[in-house]
Amino acid sequence: MRTPVFMLLVWLLISPLPAGADENSPTENMGYPRDAALYRTKDGEWIYLSFPEGTRLYVFDGDSPGKSNCDERCALAWPPLFVSSGSADEVVGNWTVIVRANGKMQWAYEGRPVYRRYHDLLGDPSDIAKTGFHLLVP
Repeated sequence: MRTPVFMLLVWLLISPLPAGADENSPTENMGYPRDAALYRTKDGEWIYLSFPEGTRLYVFDGDSPGKSNCDERCALAWPPLFVSSGSADEVVGNWTVIVRANGKMQWAYEGRPVYRRYHDLLGDPSDIAKTGFHLLVP
């Protein structure tokens, strides 16, 4: 019963802005793959979320350009944003696809591999920057 409510919430978060919304918003001039969505926080800042889960997206300081260095235990806590079936050719804007060491395809933003957080919650006050991960912002 909770799944339909959650999906409705995610849909509301990523649905297009109403007429008269901020004309300079990232949604007007930036593309993103169907595995991601843009979300405007209550502070008016834009961040990327995974779609359809609705978890925030992150990049990792320990990665090399075009290569993920977050494997095994790291990837359990910070799951990669994998490319969904049929969207590997959907390179959009600053988004590209990298191939991980295990052969799976992962999204990258400006060459930086993109991750989710296992127990991510919007509004989570924890200081994650100490781990080397940072919110992915346009």
